[in-house]
Amino acid sequence: MQSFAGILARDIMHRDLITAHPEQSLSELRHLLIESHISGAPVIDEQGRLAGIVSRSDLVRVEELASALDEQVSGSEIWLDDQADGFKHPQPQTFDGFLKRLIAAVAEKS
Repeated sequence: MQSFAGILARDIMHRDLITAHPEQSLSELRHLLIESHISGAPVIDEQGRLAGIVSRSDLVRVEELASALDEQVSGSEIWLDDQADGFKHPQPQTFDGFLKRLIAAVAEKS
């Protein structure tokens, strides 16, 4: 087995970095990573400083979480007009689904 003790990060790192910016959509970022054949990218802010790192696994986690939450709040409640207690109740709050509400909240923030 070969030892990597003598190999330094600078020996294998890329110098022409592909970067993302904090305001980049996740859809754009996914395409950037796929088209560039890379698994992650540094996120650089307006001042050229490192703001963070985003990876394909981060995107998968966000998509899985959004999908799971979307299924939990996506209006699966059934409301009957004829309730067992004999009273007419106000309609419950309906959910548009987590992902749709998250996108709307982010759009309002912008």
